[in-house]
Amino acid sequence: MYTRRVLEDPVMQDSRYSQFIQAADMVGYAAFHHLMLGRPEVWPKQKPLGPMSKAYRRLAGHWLPGHGTDGIVWVDG
Repeated sequence: MYTRRVLEDPVMQDSRYSQFIQAADMVGYAAFHHLMLGRPEVWPKQKPLGPMSKAYRRLAGHWLPGHGTDGIVWVDG
C-alpha cells in the first residue's frame, strides 16, 4: 500500500484555483504588514494593517525555532 499522497500538481497557477496558494499568499501578506509595523521607515508610503500583523503573530507556534522573533528566515543572496 502506498503511503505517499499528492494533494495538488506542482504547476504554476492563479491563486483563485488553489486554497494552498491562497493560504501562502495570506501568510506572506500578513508577514509584510507585520514587518511594516515594526519598521515603518522602510516602507514610508505604505500604511500597515494592524489586524494583519496580529493574525500573523497567531502563527508563532509554527515558526521555525532559532531564527529571530518574527518567524522569518532571512537568506543572504
